[in-house]
Amino acid sequence: MTYYSKSDAITKHEYIPIIDAHIHVRTLKRALNQNDVLAESGLRGMCVQCLPRLSDEFLTSNIIGMILKLMQYGETYVFGGIHRPVGIEPESQDYLGMVEFLYKMGVDGIKMYDAKPSVRKQLNMALDSPQFEPMYSYLEENDIPVMNHVGDPANFWDGDNAPEIAKQNGWTYDSSYVHPEKYFEEVTNVFMRHPRLKMILAHFFFLSVNMPRLKAFLEKHRNAFIDITPGTEMYIDFSNNPDDWKAFFIEFQDRIIFGTDNGFFGETPYEINAIRTFLETDRTFNAWDMKINGIALPETALRKIYYDNFKSIVKEPRLPDFRLLKEEYETVMKIAEQSALKDKLLEDLRYISEVLVHMGVM
Repeated sequence: MTYYSKSDAITKHEYIPIIDAHIHVRTLKRALNQNDVLAESGLRGMCVQCLPRLSDEFLTSNIIGMILKLMQYGETYVFGGIHRPVGIEPESQDYLGMVEFLYKMGVDGIKMYDAKPSVRKQLNMALDSPQFEPMYSYLEENDIPVMNHVGDPANFWDGDNAPEIAKQNGWTYDSSYVHPEKYFEEVTNVFMRHPRLKMILAHFFFLSVNMPRLKAFLEKHRNAFIDITPGTEMYIDFSNNPDDWKAFFIEFQDRIIFGTDNGFFGETPYEINAIRTFLETDRTFNAWDMKINGIALPETALRKIYYDNFKSIVKEPRLPDFRLLKEEYETVMKIAEQSALKDKLLEDLRYISEVLVHMGVM
């Protein structure tokens, strides 16, 4: 595949800062390699999206995010994820208490993954459930943003015609899974009840297949944002109609946020280069094994998408509370002891402990 390097980009990092608002971490040793990627890609900063109970491989993500924040204060943000104790019914969990803990610990926002279809099937609790209401009210009142993965691409429900990536990862859905229409209804209900809640809907809210509906949604809910993190199906839709999508990006330039889903484990930042080439040029180029048509946005829109929109929601990074960070470590250690990934997790936690001792946290 051919990717355009940073030197080919119209916009230079020297005068337009870029924050990657959608990255993930698994182990601290690998996450520390992100310094090289930041330098290579020209990013000003990043936001770690934490998923400690998506699967145990992400169990330490809240702690790792806070360590990265301590190492690079002023550049690193963390959207914390809640723990879901195994064996406790979702309806009986204290979502407000868990979010309050994370915010006091120093996170800058909250990451939700409850509406990923496979997770939703396991939890069986709607986004607009009464159990979430105290949490949403707290987030709204304290101006704490949320990054929410809601649904999946529409063609993941298309049986044998679903894309290979969906089949390989077990992301093909039948009638036993919640239908995308239900997710849209639930998010709409949340915004109707909490109009001041700032929510970033990841992956373009999976509505690149329906521009009119997405436009109507954004016009109605003024604190809804969308990020351009691939789902590569988005870029197929964009490339099929680049002129209309360019007009859309310009119209909603205040509501779109840059993200990649990168793991920042030292790999070449292909996603960053590909997305920048799409946004900054009118070239036709190859990315993700497909042909992409760029939309060549004006610099005013690029500045907002790359940096200003995220900063308008999140402001400055918050300092970690060492006492609560130590408490999070102890919680994770107890869960790790019972995990099928125990050996791997304990190895990472030993390294984390050494770093926290060096920092004076423990």
